[in-house]
Amino acid sequence: MRFSLYIPLLGSFLLLGTVPPRVVRAETPSSEAEVESRRERAKVEFKRGSELFSAGQYQKAVTAFMAADRLAPSAALSFNIALAYEQLADTSGALRWYRDYLRRSPRAPNAATVHARINELSNKLSRSGLQQLTVISTPGGATVVIDGRAVGVTPFTGDLPLGQHRLQLDLPGYREPGREIALAPNAPQDLNVAMDAAPPSTPQIAGNTAPSSLEHDGPRRFGIAPWVVAGTGVVGLGGALGFELARRSDEDAAEHAANQVDFKAKTDAMERHQTTARVLGGVGGTLLVTGTVMLLLNERTAAAPRMGLNCTFTGCTASATGSF
Repeated sequence: MRFSLYIPLLGSFLLLGTVPPRVVRAETPSSEAEVESRRERAKVEFKRGSELFSAGQYQKAVTAFMAADRLAPSAALSFNIALAYEQLADTSGALRWYRDYLRRSPRAPNAATVHARINELSNKLSRSGLQQLTVISTPGGATVVIDGRAVGVTPFTGDLPLGQHRLQLDLPGYREPGREIALAPNAPQDLNVAMDAAPPSTPQIAGNTAPSSLEHDGPRRFGIAPWVVAGTGVVGLGGALGFELARRSDEDAAEHAANQVDFKAKTDAMERHQTTARVLGGVGGTLLVTGTVMLLLNERTAAAPRMGLNCTFTGCTASATGSF
């Protein structure tokens, strides 16, 4: 089955600009002069695309046809883009734009022929385990999330694995509950979603609401003192260990002293280190135990009294929290 370019578009470009706004993203012209300017530029791009198509440069032809479509949208351009994609053996691209053509012009004279071609292409795509999905939302521009992954914005067309999928649309100011969809192998799927505006939130005076909890708002009973005390205890115990090691070193040196004078010096040093180790050990142990107990008892105190004011359009209410 072969198609030819939509030739009538060459002789008359009046078809351009007749597509509903929901299908195109062209800018709204601000004046008749701008409309005419866009049509003339679209004619140039269309002519360039036709020449490239005839020369067998199909990828460049697609680019030119798409440029013309952005300037002055037309169902005929969708048809020509689909033809170019077929020449490129791009099943997905051809299917997408044939479907777009019938979406823009459902009563086209060649609609039955294009429907048959869409069936052939969709069956070919399904043999690779994929099928095509198009999502159109009102309003447009919603983020399309499929199976938890953002894949594009509406209007969206993409190829997905066959079977079940979770679809969610996200657009600020609107809500959409999401839905389960099933892609069957026999036909692509169109999904039109009308999104509901989210209800406005109740305005409140920021920063004047009452706290939600009272028992955890006040300062701790001992502040950071338990950590300081316990930390000092750990340092003391570390010092005691150091002096104990020094005492053992002095004791070993005394046992191997060469004379009585050296023995006496090592013995005195050993006793000094022993005394210091015992003092540091006792003080460090006491501080560590004290700090640990303080940590266990270091609960937050009750919050100081606060006054709160909640205001809406219907009036204001005052509240007081804390200990009095």
